[in-house]
Amino acid sequence: MTDKEIAILIDSPLLAEYYESVVSTFSSDPKKTRLATNYLLNNTDSLRLTKISADNFRELISMIAEGTVSSTSARNILMLMLKDRDSSPRDLALKNDLSQKSDVSALIPAIETVISANLKAVLEYKSGKTASLQFLIGQAMKVTKGSANPEVLRKMIAEKLDKS
Repeated sequence: MTDKEIAILIDSPLLAEYYESVVSTFSSDPKKTRLATNYLLNNTDSLRLTKISADNFRELISMIAEGTVSSTSARNILMLMLKDRDSSPRDLALKNDLSQKSDVSALIPAIETVISANLKAVLEYKSGKTASLQFLIGQAMKVTKGSANPEVLRKMIAEKLDKS
């Protein structure tokens, strides 16, 4: 933890207690502990987040760590959790179409659209400009409205371009 994060916990016993209840089950998983720290302590409205059950907050952190939701979707789910404290983050993600899509067959149309619409970037990638791949991933994220898993897109686009 940073000095700033420690100071936040010292200044707020309520937040410190909530933080401890969230991260206590993540002791063997530093990635989840870091995510929980970032989402809880580096938030302008940290105290408000303590209104979310620790179980639901932990579930959201697990979803982020698993790649089930993106960081953008996670922030949206957090706001939904504050309004609807009875629903789990998984239910809210499904209900509001905020889960990352990793299904290869569902992403093929977006990839084909992006490749055919960005032939210059395709040619640049094939000539060795690897930064063009990131551009194509960004375009695919736009097409999928941010719902695609960027790592799955990276792999699929690179494979498709390397084969052709």
